[in-house]
Amino acid sequence: MTIPAFISALFGVTEPAIYGITLPMRTPFIMTCVDGAIQGAFLGFFNTTAYTMGGMGLFAIPSYFTPKHVPAGANTDVNNVWYFLIAILMSFVLGFVLTQLTKIPYLYGGPDVKPVSGDKAAEPIAELKELKQEIIASPMIGQVVKLENVPDEVFASGAMGKGIAIDPADGTVVAPAAGEITLVFPTGHAIGMRTENGAEILIHVGMDTVSLAGKGFNTFVQVGDKVDAGQKLLEFDLATIREANLPVISPVIVTNSTEFEDVLTTQNARVNIGDYLLTTLA
Repeated sequence: MTIPAFISALFGVTEPAIYGITLPMRTPFIMTCVDGAIQGAFLGFFNTTAYTMGGMGLFAIPSYFTPKHVPAGANTDVNNVWYFLIAILMSFVLGFVLTQLTKIPYLYGGPDVKPVSGDKAAEPIAELKELKQEIIASPMIGQVVKLENVPDEVFASGAMGKGIAIDPADGTVVAPAAGEITLVFPTGHAIGMRTENGAEILIHVGMDTVSLAGKGFNTFVQVGDKVDAGQKLLEFDLATIREANLPVISPVIVTNSTEFEDVLTTQNARVNIGDYLLTTLA
């Protein structure tokens, strides 16, 4: 994976390296941020300037040649480009040094090998657990709200599990992944499901909406139903919730978060149905 990711990164397409290697492993992603911060400080200190919006990666080098119309006192052609080339070299050197000084986890499992001491054979080491991830799509359309900003301490504190919330723009809720329905509240305001990869998802529409006793809610599934990603689970009436002066912000929680290494959330401000929302890392 690293060879094609490296080649594409040279020309400015870094997504294969980020989402295929560094972000799932986390440690290399942090190292990349540190590396980039040092390069940015170096370029800023020498006032390195890009004079045009050009290509990315190596194709960005021509953008740092100083045009003839730049007034006297600015970086010269040679200096400006050389600073940028030095920053490129720094990325390789710093990446190598940080890799040597930092313990890097296995991405897809593999044993650590202990050296043989004397005549004693090295003891076999169990393979590290393979890092698995599952993508959870958005079950609703709306603005994304961080979990800590949800107006309910039980959700905001993370006591129910890690996740995110949506301020819905309409009243449709669909399955965020394929799996089995494990919970349908009689009032219809919340539905739980277990995905095929074991994530237990709770979709809770609004805050304190249990007090509506089912008014404005209509469910389409029952406990035990097998559902496909995108299948409609329930509908609700936004106006009914707002008329009752209840918040419509709806948390989407991984209730068994403790069984995962981490739960990552989208950085987008708004999502549509089916957009990326969460990633569980096991």
